[in-house]
Amino acid sequence: GTSAGLYFYSAGDYSLVHFIETQTSVSDIAISPDSQTIAAVATNEILLYQISDWQLLLSIKVDANSVDFSPDGQKLALGINSDPDYLQLRNAKTGEVIVTAQNQQAAWGVKISPRGDVIATGGYSTTIWSLDGSILDQYGPYVSGGHTASVSFSPDGELLAEGSDYYLKIWRVLDNGRIINYREIDLSKYNSASIFDVAISPDGKMVATA
Repeated sequence: GTSAGLYFYSAGDYSLVHFIETQTSVSDIAISPDSQTIAAVATNEILLYQISDWQLLLSIKVDANSVDFSPDGQKLALGINSDPDYLQLRNAKTGEVIVTAQNQQAAWGVKISPRGDVIATGGYSTTIWSLDGSILDQYGPYVSGGHTASVSFSPDGELLAEGSDYYLKIWRVLDNGRIINYREIDLSKYNSASIFDVAISPDGKMVATA
């Protein structure tokens, strides 16, 4: 996802496969679990495309920062930019709102647990939500303007990684949705001013930061 649109490349030789011009900048993308649909966060809207023929399936008019599919591909979680809704759960086929949730800070990053039981959002606080929109746990608000730009679950849903300024934090997610500190890595020695994105590998053994 770029300022011009969506670029699709071959994972084998990195050759360009297709380009979709979105007219506005794309700040986040998510591919459905069945690899049939891509959701893109553009300016003031979410765009859903069918990957087989690149056709636009749905446009959802909303000012969002981030998007993620549920494990069954039936729902979309949206991290919202403005009051009063900071988290929305929508039908991935129709765009219809299922749940709206409120907090004191905008949600910059959003991920649904692979277990499908909770949603994590990052911002000036890191928050764990139930699927009905209630808050199960919250860490923050961060002091001195700190924030979490990205969150990522491990494949089993037991760990949650977040990038907060130059700290990589790993939380253990309990069955009741509470989070406890598991590990913290200080990346300031690598001259990292801020962590913009995090991802845990499919085997759950590595975490990458940008």
